[in-house]
Amino acid sequence: MVMTLDLTSLQNEIQKLQGNASRSSIQTNYFDQRLQSITFEVARCQNGLVFIDKDSEASIGRLFYCFLANNIDFDFDFDFDFDLVCDVLLKTPLNYQLINFFNMNGFKAYARLKKMSMIISSINQQEKNTDITIAKDKDISSLKKIFEENFDQFTERPPSISDIESAIQNKDIYCKFDNFGNILGFYWNRNMKFLSELRYLFVINKYRGLGIGKELLNSCLFNTSKINRKQLWVLENNPSAINLYKKFGYEFDGLVDHIFIRSNNQK
Repeated sequence: MVMTLDLTSLQNEIQKLQGNASRSSIQTNYFDQRLQSITFEVARCQNGLVFIDKDSEASIGRLFYCFLANNIDFDFDFDFDFDLVCDVLLKTPLNYQLINFFNMNGFKAYARLKKMSMIISSINQQEKNTDITIAKDKDISSLKKIFEENFDQFTERPPSISDIESAIQNKDIYCKFDNFGNILGFYWNRNMKFLSELRYLFVINKYRGLGIGKELLNSCLFNTSKINRKQLWVLENNPSAINLYKKFGYEFDGLVDHIFIRSNNQK
């Protein structure tokens, strides 16, 4: 059964489904994340549901699922004209029930991201790098172009213009510029009360190998030195980034994001 629900109705459906079930009997990738849609397409079966979240500015939708126990033999039937991505966050290997669910519904394994964390930096931050400065409104178009030309839509999730504008307003983005004001690299960091998350760190291809990535990460750690807990996500097949983060004290914490995709209504 396919329904169109608003957020409150969707959350009520999830609560009714889960009822008094123990956490160990629930398989889900929805943990009250901030959703983008106003209404949601929801497919419900006896022991579970799936729904799609899609921002009007985005070219892809996100699939969320919630199932009870291991019986997830569910072939959902959505009519959509965009690509879907589904994240499965686990500290244990994927079980065959989930793999079967994705195969049944036309998804394929795409990539894996691994979470890296740091409690206290092993690098002694002595002074601020004055060559790296806060991004301004004038940098929005340049940042948008960099994201469009260099970032994978499924794993790196390029932000919308409104996301970039909001991050600049919050002073979350720092850039290194050349003498003509062109961006050589940047980082985007989101600070919460007890946690600092490095969302993006990027260096323009032709300027890699010059130590800019190290400068950017050093600046990020300096600016977040009062927040002890730090985290980021990195592609498991990006050894240069992993080595850089390890040099600064980040370590894998065991959490893996298994990314599955389904292309434009093809099963």
